[in-house]
Amino acid sequence: MLLHELSELEHPYILEFMKVKSYIGTESSGDVKILSEIPKSMKGRNVVIVEDIVDTGRTLAALLPQINSHERKPKSCTVCTMLVKRLGEVEHGEITASVDLEDRFVGFSIPNEFIVGMGLDYNEMYRDLMDIWVLNKQGITNGGYGM
Repeated sequence: MLLHELSELEHPYILEFMKVKSYIGTESSGDVKILSEIPKSMKGRNVVIVEDIVDTGRTLAALLPQINSHERKPKSCTVCTMLVKRLGEVEHGEITASVDLEDRFVGFSIPNEFIVGMGLDYNEMYRDLMDIWVLNKQGITNGGYGM
C-alpha cells in the first residue's frame, strides 16, 4: 500500500528499512531490540519514520533518541503511523502511554486488541492478510512460529 502511494510521487526519495522488535507472541516484552543499523542515508535529510502500529510507544521512545543523537542525525525527523492503539483516556492529544503523537501523522485509532494483517504479524504469521483482523484464541492456536 505504501509503496503504491510512493510510486505516485513526482520527486526523488530514498526508502530505507530498519528492523525493531519488542513483542513475543501477543505481549510486549518491554525490551526494545533495534536489529539493524541506522541508515547512512538519513544524515542531514528530512526523515519520515513510517510505523505500522504504535501500541505502548516504547519502540519509538527507544528509537527516536538514538536517531536524533547519532552521527547520522537527520535534519528533521517525524513519525507517521497507520494505527495507534487506544490504551486509555485520550487527553491533550496524547493517545499512547509513553509517546506523544500530537503534530504527527496518524491513520486510525483502534481499540486495545492484538491485530494482524497488512504487514502486522503474530510470530511471523498472518502479515500477508489483505485486511486488518483482531487475533482471537483460534488464530493464536493455529498460527505462528517460535511458539
